[in-house]
Amino acid sequence: MQQPIVIDFDFNNQGVWIVVQNISASTITSLIAAFSANIWGIPIKPGIDPNASSTQIINNVPTLIYSNRELVSGYPVFKECKYIPPGKQFLLYVENEPVFNKINPASVNITVACTDSDGKAYNYTINHNFDMYKQMTHIINS
Repeated sequence: MQQPIVIDFDFNNQGVWIVVQNISASTITSLIAAFSANIWGIPIKPGIDPNASSTQIINNVPTLIYSNRELVSGYPVFKECKYIPPGKQFLLYVENEPVFNKINPASVNITVACTDSDGKAYNYTINHNFDMYKQMTHIINS
């Protein structure tokens, strides 16, 4: 079974992006994506200090919170997106340095539940392991 929605990380010289793309021939009428780790990013707004931070307790774990960061993995596109036409791609900016330096563990699983315009339901998990990027001196995009 082909997975109609791809959620990937794009590392390039302009930063780190989350890419969400409908690669099917059908319109996606419902998308919910749940991340196993929170992905925090810098909002693209003038005057933001991306390094302002504090430590908070979340789920009994001391967590470094960047006060001027947003929870990218909590954006509406992942909560309940109702319309993604064939070929549509969303690029969500995370930040200008590798995200794998801030995620512990060094991997994230994304559980995807979506339905297409024919009523066909899809449920699958996409696994991303960032350790492989740590080994590379530069990343070449295809």
